[in-house]
Amino acid sequence: MHSIPTPANGPSPILPGAQAAQAVQTALSKGTAPFGLPAAIMRQHGTMTMFFYTPEIEDHQPVHEQDEVYVVVRGQGHFVIGDHENLLHRFPFKSGDAIFVPAGAIHRFEEFSTDFATWVVMFGPKGGEAQKDSMAAFEQQADAPEER
Repeated sequence: MHSIPTPANGPSPILPGAQAAQAVQTALSKGTAPFGLPAAIMRQHGTMTMFFYTPEIEDHQPVHEQDEVYVVVRGQGHFVIGDHENLLHRFPFKSGDAIFVPAGAIHRFEEFSTDFATWVVMFGPKGGEAQKDSMAAFEQQADAPEER
């Protein structure tokens, strides 16, 4: 059984954005940034890892082995995702949006504003929660009419 965090027994479940942004700078200066990207690991629990990510100019993320969710803190741009570089889907995003990426999908942020920052939560087993045809199902949803 997990203990629920309280002010008296451990780290706060709240991670202030300013603390996260500073953690990215610290990770970069110490050479501990995950994948060598402008990111910092903020929490880990079981299969879940929570990062704060602040790419500059270009996003050079590798394909990940776990499913992931992005929650955009600030900024805007385009999110690109697909199975192959020659078949990528492009979506506009803005502050407050949440983005799901199935494990193994090629993905990146493009043409993002200079203030762009996002929380990243990677979770589940290697290969993702729904390992078979997860990108195919995602692409069917992606082809549905956009409501923005």
